[in-house]
Parts: sequence; C-alpha cells; structure tokens
Amino acid sequence: MFAFRIIKQGNNLEVGCGPGEISRYLKDREVNIHGLDISDNMVAFYLIVNFNV
Repeated sequence: MFAFRIIKQGNNLEVGCGPGEISRYLKDREVNIHGLDISDNMVAFYLIVNFNV
C-alpha cells in the first residue's frame, strides 16, 4: 500500500538499499526511487542487478 501512496510524489530515497530489492519493487510500481548505501560492494551489486532502476 505504501508504494501507491508515493507514486508521482517526486523523488524518493532508500537509505541502506543493500542489493536493491525494495528499490526494484518500488520502481516496478512507477515510484521514482534512488538507492544509497555505505557499502561500496552493495552499491556495485545494486548497479549490476538493478541496471535500469
């Protein structure tokens, strides 16, 4: 239900995105989402797995 409340509400940031499962879920529901993580390895993995997010 949360995803439907933030559709077309501007930019959203997932802090501590890890590999990006939540970002992918939200992006698939047309939410404008960006991920941020402190771990370089998680960011690299996020970019590989979610190349079009």
